[in-house]
Amino acid sequence: MKNYDNILSNYFSGNASEEEVLLVKEKLASSEDFKTRYESYAQVWELTNRLNHDDSRLDESWQDFKAIVKAPEKVFGFDWLKVAASILILAAFSVGIYLMVPKGQTYTANKEQSQVELLDHSQIVLSEGSELFQSKSFGVDERRLRLDGEALFRVEKAEIPFVVETDMGEVKVTGTEFNLFQLAGSDYLAIDLIEGSVIFTDPKGKPSSLSAGQRLELDGLELNILNDNSTVLWVDSDEIRCQSVPLKQILLELSKHYEVDHRVTRKHLSERYTISLPKDDIHSCIELLSKLSGLDLDLQENGVIVSR
Repeated sequence: MKNYDNILSNYFSGNASEEEVLLVKEKLASSEDFKTRYESYAQVWELTNRLNHDDSRLDESWQDFKAIVKAPEKVFGFDWLKVAASILILAAFSVGIYLMVPKGQTYTANKEQSQVELLDHSQIVLSEGSELFQSKSFGVDERRLRLDGEALFRVEKAEIPFVVETDMGEVKVTGTEFNLFQLAGSDYLAIDLIEGSVIFTDPKGKPSSLSAGQRLELDGLELNILNDNSTVLWVDSDEIRCQSVPLKQILLELSKHYEVDHRVTRKHLSERYTISLPKDDIHSCIELLSKLSGLDLDLQENGVIVSR
């Protein structure tokens, strides 16, 4: 007989064998009772990740509390120490209940890339300056995330859909590898599909299917799918590497790194360039882009890139 408690413990701690991972996925798809048990383990696992585990002052704090309320202990027939202790226990219970309520998980890459492994063993490379939010119900009926920035997703295959939300729509897969670029607040999105297939649904609910090797670009209301995907925009420890990348995406990448906005005419934004840009000198970036594009780009004091 299978010990599902041990299997789930291994699964959430990342120590499950391939056979155990497969078993969990199969049981999630076929058993409501197992799904309920899975959700309980997910909540406990999230709680343990949030706890401090520092119990060094627990007894000291309790003694301090008793010293505060010990005199007088009985007034008008009431044992005030017990009353106060009951209040404290009730408060602690309330805090415990609050902590047990499942909450989402946020992953942030600040000055460098961040490697993330999710509970389903999917692998994500989060580009610096990007943020990924994991839904509190991740792994129950779907594996839902929200991205602000850029990330490379290597999705573990499963029956449960893997969904990434953005301001410009959402990407849905069951197992594949793709790169997604979308800055919150911008009207541009790019998907580079490396392996498998994805379905992208725009803000109006219109779906578009992608096959391996294709690239989808959504610029405002204009959606294009490129069959010969030679476009690359990626950031390593030294530079921002762009291969046949639209100027708009390059400028958005710079806005992520340097917190500068841009104001360039639309016809220039769609032109593609291959260039490597430094990560630590915005003035050099603008100078290199100006020389390559033939545009007179300038970085003004208010931080806006302008085409004159």
